[in-house]
Amino acid sequence: MRALSAFCLLAILALLFTGCSATASSGRTQQASIFTSETAANPLELWLEEAPKPEVIACSVDASTAPEAVARFDALSAKISELYRRVYNDAQKVSSQPTAVVALSTNEYHLADTGTDWKTSAQTAVTAYYQDILREIETRQKALTDYTETLRADNTISNMTSKLRQTELLVQVGSDSVKLGRQLQAIEEGARLILRSSLLATSANE
Repeated sequence: MRALSAFCLLAILALLFTGCSATASSGRTQQASIFTSETAANPLELWLEEAPKPEVIACSVDASTAPEAVARFDALSAKISELYRRVYNDAQKVSSQPTAVVALSTNEYHLADTGTDWKTSAQTAVTAYYQDILREIETRQKALTDYTETLRADNTISNMTSKLRQTELLVQVGSDSVKLGRQLQAIEEGARLILRSSLLATSANE
């Protein structure tokens, strides 16, 4: 979450630098509070209801205007979307069968035959499985931050004769980048809820 906060701050500073301001959406804030609600009977099911369906967020800038920036954005978006789809699909499985991802992660890490009891082995496996996913989220967050930081150095953008057009393009790509940031936030929240639900299910399974 610290990496995401840093990204949001950088996005705001970038908009200020180009002479524009951004306003936070109260609807998004409410949605974030719903994601982290501890009072819900089933937080994972609530997350599934509120989370956007997995989709690739395409750069809204015409590729012919800034081909390198658009290509970099689309490549990053594809990786983030693939990660989101994995977590979203796992959430659907765990919501209907809490031990489903436990079985998957146990096979992934080959920890079923470590000599420990099944419950300990399964919990170790599912924790390792989602720690890897959380590390991948951090990697994507850093890549997104790096992208926004280097955007102004893009040759096509920096060499634009019209500063107004340059500003419009930066704001447009910045807005698209914020969407990717929100998708990463949803991925992290979903992954943590899946891990929690899987561990609780495993603990209850005697």
